[in-house]
Amino acid sequence: MYDMHCHILPGVDDGADSFETSIKMIKISKKNGFKGIFATPHYVDNTTYNNTKLIKENFLKLKDKIKKQGIDIDIYIGNEVYVVPNLIKLFEKGFVYTLNNSRYMLIEFPMLDNPYFIESLIYDLKVKGIVPIIAHPERYKMIISNPNVLFKFIKQGALVQINLPSLKGSYGPIIKDTAKILIEHDMLHFIGTDAHSFNRRTPNVEKSLDEFKAIVSNDKFKKILYENPKAVINDKEIKISQPQKYIKEGKVAKFIRKYLK
Repeated sequence: MYDMHCHILPGVDDGADSFETSIKMIKISKKNGFKGIFATPHYVDNTTYNNTKLIKENFLKLKDKIKKQGIDIDIYIGNEVYVVPNLIKLFEKGFVYTLNNSRYMLIEFPMLDNPYFIESLIYDLKVKGIVPIIAHPERYKMIISNPNVLFKFIKQGALVQINLPSLKGSYGPIIKDTAKILIEHDMLHFIGTDAHSFNRRTPNVEKSLDEFKAIVSNDKFKKILYENPKAVINDKEIKISQPQKYIKEGKVAKFIRKYLK
């Protein structure tokens, strides 16, 4: 399995605070069955979370420490890029990392706002040959309010990564329900832990993985946790199932469905 979203690099954002913490996180990931981890520190323009050089340096140092300690796990460089209107320019100037230097870029939206420029940004990224992967959309107010906003983005060419902890309710029941809606409507292509440490927001996601296995087929599980990540690593095109529009259930239908379960 591959973790597509993890704040495992030390000293570059609000994730790992030391290489010792990074190694502890990696050992937990390994124990949970992960073969590879995408290191995706925040990149937020005009903040302290924008040190491209330090990200590369600490990535290489961590990679070396993993090798010296004989831990059988691979890490891949990337960013979780906070969207801004001038994101294309940041990319062109080499300030942000795509995932393993591929065509795929992990992007983050504001939790509460609905930026006016998202659709045009997705279009511009695609024109540049970049495929945006939307990080944890189940946590965004605009998606919670209307999952079909994400349907529209996927139709534009964006892909989707959901946080495993969302499935066990780590961010609350509304986000858990939204995550399940997205999965049930084929609005999911990758899974991530979004881990930040070894003792808070950890990569220990065994229960979340069990939740995920219970609601998807074996083929879908394999595609999301193995095949799609491998395509990113090798910079290959990803073929997806067509997303399904969400139709909100009425109160009676929702009650009957829950009762029949």
